[in-house]
Amino acid sequence: MSITLGKTDEYLTSGRPILAAVPEGDARDLLEEAGSARVCRPDDGDAMAEIVAAETERVRAGRRHRPPDAAVLARYERRRLTEQLAEVFDLVLGAPARPRRPLAVA
Repeated sequence: MSITLGKTDEYLTSGRPILAAVPEGDARDLLEEAGSARVCRPDDGDAMAEIVAAETERVRAGRRHRPPDAAVLARYERRRLTEQLAEVFDLVLGAPARPRRPLAVA
């Protein structure tokens, strides 16, 4: 099973709570670094049940969901990734470097 970072980024930017039952790897690392997802192993049913119970209690108590770290998400913004890819192409092709525009972090 493959989990793409692009899809993971889309889940994070949705702003919705995430129960991520994912194996070790890049997607799990990103979810943990962003800090807003509840992460467990895909075969750990007890952990999933505990997460669902904790999230249910959070909602009942009126506590807000923690948003993902905006600085982490900014690194995976598609425009930024496209600019980085263009820089690699420029480097390989010997083209002059382009000036970088700062991206706003929401």
